Amino acid sequence: MSQDLQLSLIDKVLIYLRNIIALFLLIIFAIFAIIPILIVYITRWQPLLSNYVRFAIKTLMFVLGLKLELKNFDKKLFKDRQWIVIGNHTSFLDPVILFSVVPGTLRFFYKSGVDKVPIISWAFKVSKYISVDRDNPRKAEESVRRAINIIKEEKSDSIGIFPEGTRSRDGKIKRFKRGAFVLAKEHNLPILPVYFRGFYYAMPKGRKLIYPSKLQIEFLPPISEEVVKNKSDKELRDLAYNLYKKIEEESL
Repeated sequence: MSQDLQLSLIDKVLIYLRNIIALFLLIIFAIFAIIPILIVYITRWQPLLSNYVRFAIKTLMFVLGLKLELKNFDKKLFKDRQWIVIGNHTSFLDPVILFSVVPGTLRFFYKSGVDKVPIISWAFKVSKYISVDRDNPRKAEESVRRAINIIKEEKSDSIGIFPEGTRSRDGKIKRFKRGAFVLAKEHNLPILPVYFRGFYYAMPKGRKLIYPSKLQIEFLPPISEEVVKNKSDKELRDLAYNLYKKIEEESL
């Protein structure tokens, strides 16, 4: 990548060291996670595990040199309220870091291929993310039903979906799919768009290492229940897509 060519040898060595230390810490966190997992299994107090995962993520961010800025973030948005949270998707880091920020439990859909990656798949499952097999319509439908059950049973949980369906290879927003907006309409849930900046440089699709970066998550104006109710899922998709394209153009 072009960024790699601009780095000095010392910078590259430091990046490797940061990633090696982070990997070591991640393994330690994974081992010690057995304790909060057992406590949650016995007591059913889910916040303990969520807080442990948040602590692990923020520690790893510090080691990796990831500095995060939140724009227009208000914790009150998540108090006793469920959302369909959507965002542009440029990196593996997007859902992980967003999970560490928002209160409550935010469950993202992710492609089932990640289940083959040992440590990352463990982190996703502990975070209660929902695996989707996009090559198997029946299994994909089961994943959606699981999300619907979560919405019905866990009144404080929100669902996170990347409407592009996969990470962008060039960092630019691709056409949105309808799934997130169909789910929002079926349950009349408001939609909270978030915009990720700097994540593509930190770890774009295809790169194994995480680079020190300045990251920003911007919380955009919500799409209310009333708008969700009065528009079709296609209209909601186009509304959200145009919003993201506009912000992308302004950012460039």
